Amino acid sequence: MRVAAIDTDTKQIAWAVVELGGPESSTFMSGSIKAKGRRAEDRFPGLMKSFREFVPLWWRNDWVYLELPAYTRNAGATISQSVMLGGLSAVLLEAGLNFSYVNNTVWKKALLGAGNATKDQIRAWVKACYGDAPNSQDECDALAIAQWGLNNFLHTPLVGAGDTLPLDEAGS
Repeated sequence: MRVAAIDTDTKQIAWAVVELGGPESSTFMSGSIKAKGRRAEDRFPGLMKSFREFVPLWWRNDWVYLELPAYTRNAGATISQSVMLGGLSAVLLEAGLNFSYVNNTVWKKALLGAGNATKDQIRAWVKACYGDAPNSQDECDALAIAQWGLNNFLHTPLVGAGDTLPLDEAGS
């Protein structure tokens, strides 16, 4: 079982893959894709081009989870993140990969017990689970999302392309 996740941002695409190796063991890899440009709209073409070239390496993934943009008071930032999410989704669709979206409060609450968990709490959780943590906070987030996704994938029946039922609705 292999699950990938993306922490959506306008400056970089942070990704992580978690692979279940046995009953209690899983391994991970993570990284990020960056592009030059001062503004989000300047970086977008480069990020999408690089992501499109990278995605074929993910053919072995059973599912990909994308973090939904966090609502902020800065409408421009939320719009830019939403555009990025749309581009990432389009590339995954073109590649034929199954994917779903997850809100940051959902995975944080499930893994850390609080939907408003801090960056330090997330990094500490990743270190506790894997014995190490990526240098980038966005990669730590992507790794946590991938682990949440693996847990979700193993315990939730799939109901359609791009859709899963929440655990409580799935009768678990």
